[in-house]
Amino acid sequence: MSRPWLIARLDLQRMVRDRAFFFWSLAFPVFLILIFGNIYRGSESNPKAELVVINHDNGGWGNYFLAALDHPDMVITPVKTRPQEFTRLLQIPADFSQRIQEMKAQKLLFIKNPDASREAAIRVETRIIQALVRLVAAVILNPESAAEPPGEQLLQELVTVQTGFPPGTITRVPSGFDHVIPGILVHMLMILILIYGGITVMIDRQSGVLSRMMSGPISRADLWAGKFLGRLLAGLLQAAMLVGLGLVLFKLNLGNPWLSLFIIILFSASMASLSIFLGSVFRKEEVIIGLAILFANLFAALGGCWWPIEVVPPAIRAIGMAVPAWWAMDAFHKVIFFHEGIDTLIWHYAVLMGYTLLFSILAIRYFKIKE
Repeated sequence: MSRPWLIARLDLQRMVRDRAFFFWSLAFPVFLILIFGNIYRGSESNPKAELVVINHDNGGWGNYFLAALDHPDMVITPVKTRPQEFTRLLQIPADFSQRIQEMKAQKLLFIKNPDASREAAIRVETRIIQALVRLVAAVILNPESAAEPPGEQLLQELVTVQTGFPPGTITRVPSGFDHVIPGILVHMLMILILIYGGITVMIDRQSGVLSRMMSGPISRADLWAGKFLGRLLAGLLQAAMLVGLGLVLFKLNLGNPWLSLFIIILFSASMASLSIFLGSVFRKEEVIIGLAILFANLFAALGGCWWPIEVVPPAIRAIGMAVPAWWAMDAFHKVIFFHEGIDTLIWHYAVLMGYTLLFSILAIRYFKIKE
């Protein structure tokens, strides 16, 4: 076994023997996954959008409009009177057909519950606009039909309305356990690697372990590489446990597993380098713990570990791009939710490699064998 791998194995064994290791690497993350997973799971299943319709129309155009409004992703419930509770409600006035015959402007009452799903509300509004377009087209293309709406065949063949979005438009907000598990994973990787990795480097330096190792057939490069590999392996061990539980208990969808695995490896590598830098520069355990928690929470907030980065303002997203967690979470979202391939993720991989190189340069520059 090569010297760096031997050093890495010994470091990993020392971490695993610590009982607190499994609390921070497994028990506590699972607790967070259960909490946030159930908070964000509301829109996970993408349920059909509900719409209550009150049709007061005295003619036939009201029914034509409802037929044009019908869609497989909606549940339309016709009622006679306004219910006390509803998610979304559309009211068709009594003179709806009459005003169409007279070619006059229309006003439809549409009310939505602000606490209901925003995604479902957008789908309903889109279907309403599509139905109105088809109705207007029926009147314009067949002026004689204003007195009487066209039949069902014309409803299907007269005009086709398709929706589309400009390139780059976010049409789905990541949610559920498929968002939460990668988010908690990235967050806890930062905490685990930075705290354990930084403190053990500091202790080994202050206790003379590094100096004694250097007295044998171990070079400075071997020592640094061993410390780096040990922290990388600790992160991969934690990732394997969390991903494994996610697959078994929460039916985690990783998209392309090889692309997701490469995200985990590169992000863990960047944190491994940063932990060696912290352990080399600072001399007190409480300082390393404080900085590790500060960096982990700051990176998690800006990177989208706590909430989907797709829902934050563009300015915050731009700031978040300055931290490695943003690139890891955005890569996870592109693989899991948007089914992107290597051609899109190559930039994310390159940036994470760049962070690893930057932190490694700092760690090598300040890596100390003794005080």
